[in-house]
Amino acid sequence: MSTEPAAAWWPLLWHAEAVCLAVLSPERRYEQVNEAFCRLLEADAETLCGWSYERLGHTLDLDTELDAFARLDAGATVVAYSRRFCTARGDERHAAVQVIAGADGRFLQLITPTTLATRPEVPEAGRRLAELAVALGHDAQEPIRRISVTAGLLGERLGDLLVGRERERSLLEGLASQAATLGRQWRGLVQYARIESPVIDPVPWALQRLVQDALAHVVVPAGIVVRNAVTEHVRLYCDRAQVTTALVELLRNACAGHAEGRPSVVTVTAAQGAGTCVLTVADDGVGIAAEARVRLFKLFSAYGPAAGAGVGLAVVRAIVAGHGGQAEAESSPGSGTTVRLTFPE
Repeated sequence: MSTEPAAAWWPLLWHAEAVCLAVLSPERRYEQVNEAFCRLLEADAETLCGWSYERLGHTLDLDTELDAFARLDAGATVVAYSRRFCTARGDERHAAVQVIAGADGRFLQLITPTTLATRPEVPEAGRRLAELAVALGHDAQEPIRRISVTAGLLGERLGDLLVGRERERSLLEGLASQAATLGRQWRGLVQYARIESPVIDPVPWALQRLVQDALAHVVVPAGIVVRNAVTEHVRLYCDRAQVTTALVELLRNACAGHAEGRPSVVTVTAAQGAGTCVLTVADDGVGIAAEARVRLFKLFSAYGPAAGAGVGLAVVRAIVAGHGGQAEAESSPGSGTTVRLTFPE
């Protein structure tokens, strides 16, 4: 088949006003950029070809860029992802990017400018409640901390006077413990109030990578093994930051719900099919009683001796619901807990 028609189309594509194109060298430096790309970043071609990747894009997107080129190095011919470009004035431009690997080691980038998803208007009453939660969460932290510290100091300094007065000692210890719990609840409430409508990225994220990101924020106790059994091909259109937050909460809960001194395994899996993506976090810990499962995803519903503030699973449910999905849990005492997050594809 002749390639002449395709060759004839190339100048038209290169000079198209709406198509941003760039040619990268094997060392991944810009060799050529078209006028549309120059207009997007508000700089001339000579300037853009002199910029480094760090100057061209947001630092938080560099790992995405590296992951994309790693897939090209592994044999992929085309990869797609989203990133933020920086203009000559320092403004951000969001774009969907496709990279095509050439036979000569060079790469062609097709950059399509995008806009963030529009967030729905929040009713006035809901907005005020969210602002109140954030304000209270911030302003209440200091007095709560002082109550906790004061109760602890009184317990230490009145040690001799409390000998034989177990009720008074118990009251002071309870005050310190309750203040600490209240502090955790306020912080969780602020996190819950700040959950917004998700901004769905234009390209899907590898769930295996999101689990790895979440694990970097979780302290796994000794004796617990976390298995990331999500295969690399499972991908999800989602708000990366929100889904990572949900995974952090689930992994923390799973690691906390184990019997003291007994080895435990937490397993994360994912499956796609029938228009959904199901993400599962399962542990073989102490489990949850039926009466507690009814309120599991509600605010301030904590369970077990290692219970936290009772906000984490409410945050998870809100994030999944924002994506149009649902969260559910299966558990019984002594048999561990399985939480499933179902997202639409």
